[in-house]
Amino acid sequence: MELQMVTMAGAGINNGAAPIVKFGYDAVANDARRPRANPILRSEDRELQNFERRLAQCSTRDLMRNFSAVIWAVRMSVLYTSRFVFASKIGDEEIGKRYASTLDEKTAETLNRQVEELIWEWSQKGNLDAAGRYSLNKFMALIETARLIDGDIGILKLKDGTIQPVEADRIRTSAFDGLDNNDGWTQGVKTNKAGRFMSFRVFRRSGLGGGQFELEREINAENMILHGYYNRFDQIRGISPLLTAANTFQDIYKSLDYALIKAKISQMLGYKFTIDPNFSNNLGTKEEKDETTNYRTQVLKENAAFFYECNVGENLELIDNKTPSSEFQDYMKVSIMIAMKALDIPYAMFDETTGKFYGNKSAILQYLETAKPKRRDNIELLNQLTRWRLNYEVANGRLKLPRGMTANDIYFTWTPEGTTWWDDVDTLKTEIEAVKGNILPMEYFDSIRGIDTREKIRQIAREKEWYTQAGLKHPSEQEKTVIDKIETVPQNNDDDDE
Repeated sequence: MELQMVTMAGAGINNGAAPIVKFGYDAVANDARRPRANPILRSEDRELQNFERRLAQCSTRDLMRNFSAVIWAVRMSVLYTSRFVFASKIGDEEIGKRYASTLDEKTAETLNRQVEELIWEWSQKGNLDAAGRYSLNKFMALIETARLIDGDIGILKLKDGTIQPVEADRIRTSAFDGLDNNDGWTQGVKTNKAGRFMSFRVFRRSGLGGGQFELEREINAENMILHGYYNRFDQIRGISPLLTAANTFQDIYKSLDYALIKAKISQMLGYKFTIDPNFSNNLGTKEEKDETTNYRTQVLKENAAFFYECNVGENLELIDNKTPSSEFQDYMKVSIMIAMKALDIPYAMFDETTGKFYGNKSAILQYLETAKPKRRDNIELLNQLTRWRLNYEVANGRLKLPRGMTANDIYFTWTPEGTTWWDDVDTLKTEIEAVKGNILPMEYFDSIRGIDTREKIRQIAREKEWYTQAGLKHPSEQEKTVIDKIETVPQNNDDDDE
């Protein structure tokens, strides 16, 4: 809290009275320099009601259709947050202890293989979604894109073991964008007093224009997952993080158009010539000179759009040829940097030529940290869908479990796919030394590299067997490994790295 003493006597207002003492926070002061915030506190669903939500979705979708910078930013965010690798880990010593007496290693391995095959089969195009159009990888990319653009999306679980996406604008209380009623419905979602989801209303698009809706069905909450971006506890519908940058992106898009128009006009009006009014010329040559005067006739190119003839003593000022100006480019750069922050994307990813190696590397590492919560959200979604699908497989007899074990007891993981190493040799050496020194286990790097350590060990064992059958030594069994033979090339320092 700041204590401010404001004396108006110096301005001739207080007339010698005692100084005015002001207590409080400047952020809530009613100051003429800036408007005071609205004192009414409401939930996010009231701040972005039905009609406003539709406007927000129209705005973000329009940017996706027309502005390449926006669709690139969305693709980058999706690239880092929607790719995962599945692994079944039945019999894991830490998780599956209660089955240690009934599951031997061979049985657990057999079950793991069976579960992985079933999930792989389900994730293929034609088996996953009701329309048979997408594989799991593509489906998750579209799911993440949808919640980035619209704020949320529904995933409906069907009786035949497939899933069906329900776009955000189809989840609504009524066919019109009026206010919600008071019987527990909020923008297509019914909740109890505690805020738990109870049911959803799903509408289908109707009419030739596609802007009309009619009720399709009401769905119990246990059969559909609402996957979105949430910032508050009381929030029911998700809100797109891209919405905070929508106005900035629109301004950038329009400014680029205006800059292009200015550049075109500058090119079209980029010619002028001065003639002697007493000199007759049919403009048939590029340049002619009257021997009796000092004035020269400049002739415009045939394919030019406009030209102006100036008499002696007249002048035509051209549009500035510095188009776009350096000031405009700097402003665009700052605007893009601010807009990209809505998706946590550093400017170094947008402009690969900017900055230096270690600065860009630091920016990317920070971005990977911001991607972790988004990945966890998607992993939680995959966990729910996988658990539901495994129960479906057990119910249909395709997955047979040991006595006393249910599908809910199956331990599995979805690991994010790895990112490219900055320096392969140095990074690998560092990780090997960390494992040798018992600082970190190999499985620690699974989430970083997108590697299933146990599967890699099995692959290496099979590979060693092939080497033995061929009468060769596996590289890991040689006295000096390939990694040790490679000389590490040091990175350029900041002074040399442009």
